Amino acid sequence: IKMGFNGVKANWIIVARIGWIVLTGILLAMLILGVPLRFNELKTVCNASVCPVMSLSAAEIAYLDTTSFSMNGYAIYHMALELVGALLALVITLFIFIKAFHNSMGILAAYALETLGLYGMINMDNAFANQFPQFDLLRSLITQINGWTLLLILFIFPNGRFVSRLMRWLYLACGLFLLLDPFLIQIGLLSKGYGTSNLLIFLYLVMIIVGVGSQIYRYRNRSTVLEQQQTKWVLMGFISLMFSISTWIIFVELSPPSPGQNQLLFNLFVFAIMYPAWYFFPISLLIAVLRYRLWDIDIIIRRTLQYSLLSGILAAVYFLTVALSQSVITAVGGQPSNLVIVISTLLIAILFNPLRTRIQTLNNRRFYRSSNDAQA
Repeated sequence: IKMGFNGVKANWIIVARIGWIVLTGILLAMLILGVPLRFNELKTVCNASVCPVMSLSAAEIAYLDTTSFSMNGYAIYHMALELVGALLALVITLFIFIKAFHNSMGILAAYALETLGLYGMINMDNAFANQFPQFDLLRSLITQINGWTLLLILFIFPNGRFVSRLMRWLYLACGLFLLLDPFLIQIGLLSKGYGTSNLLIFLYLVMIIVGVGSQIYRYRNRSTVLEQQQTKWVLMGFISLMFSISTWIIFVELSPPSPGQNQLLFNLFVFAIMYPAWYFFPISLLIAVLRYRLWDIDIIIRRTLQYSLLSGILAAVYFLTVALSQSVITAVGGQPSNLVIVISTLLIAILFNPLRTRIQTLNNRRFYRSSNDAQA
């Protein structure tokens, strides 16, 4: 039997291709059928105790009426964020399917990106399942496939092998539980949490930590120079993905903002950051799988550290300045002043360049001393 890269047999590649085509067809059908249902959810006022994600209550509608957004505009805005991500994932996974489906990493990347982009990071499937509950088990199985492939990438990237037998058995045990979870929920043995059982959520988080640890060990002790560059791309993309997922779980599922203005502002602005953050994951995975060197990942990491720290410090300074000044002015004059916001904004503008230069110098000295010495 003809062998492909990373020991993938040709007949298994054919099976994987057929499975990918079938799964993609199912996901596209659910997405297309769910688009009008999801659009209707977003542009309809929800008065129920449990509302679809990001749908608006009367409190949010009252504040929305004071802005330039309409209900249709709000719905189109969120649909666009989700569909851009779905289209990006579809284009990238099609490219991987054509160019890199001859090895285990290409196959895994294609399955992970199609389930994540056409299902995991959009809400059309929820609208579809709410309308057709008989497909709820299928939806749960697709959730597990997505989790299974993402974890496997984390454990065996970039050479297709586990770092030890212990890692292999841990992953196989978790993978078996992932596949059994929907059935255990259906028969009542496990309680349902965020789409899956609470036990599986905890197990999945533990396995992510273990997987990241195995990648760090592999990077330091096993990887070649090229594999180290690939690993940096994947870990950067995975961190970006985890930021998006964590934001969703914490602020949408576990501790949502208060109804009204806070909830609406969160829906409008935080999601504009969360979705682009996850867009980076499929791009980074594509670059890593195809071994492209179009950009220097070290520069991206350096700039990410620099501007993340800069943004955090400036945001803290701004909000502390506004909060403390408004408290003092309110205590003295009895009402807040817009002048405080203007002064705080000017302060941030003055601090930006000096602070950026200082952070850049510290970042280079701490993390990139050897490259700086070499350049000198």
